[in-house]
Amino acid sequence: MAAEPPPAEGSEPAPVPRAPSAYGPSIIGTTLVMRGELTLDEDLIIEGTFDGNVIDGAHALSIGTFASVKATVRSDSADIAGTVEGDFNGTGTVYVRRTAHVIGEIRAERLCVEDGTNLEHAVLSGRISRAEDR
Repeated sequence: MAAEPPPAEGSEPAPVPRAPSAYGPSIIGTTLVMRGELTLDEDLIIEGTFDGNVIDGAHALSIGTFASVKATVRSDSADIAGTVEGDFNGTGTVYVRRTAHVIGEIRAERLCVEDGTNLEHAVLSGRISRAEDR
């Protein structure tokens, strides 16, 4: 097999495709505190504390009941049950649970908000519906 020529100066090599994880979603556990930027290639569950940016292409993001997220988030689908402070952009369905505390803007193709959700200075946009009790 012939070797490919090196990338031109100033350009980045093409990303290597990755197989889906055989172990399920990645998890930021309850005792973890993370800061920075996350770019995801698989589903993510945040149960701890995260401060930064989350860029999650076509994957699901879950923010647990006791999680605290201060971030700008771009995700496909999401389930928010904890505290989120910042702008949240979903290209799919975003569920906001009654245990959630949202400070910021949530935009999504479809928003499902449970009764009793704490929306503080929140701006919601998208097709908004009431989430039925599960």
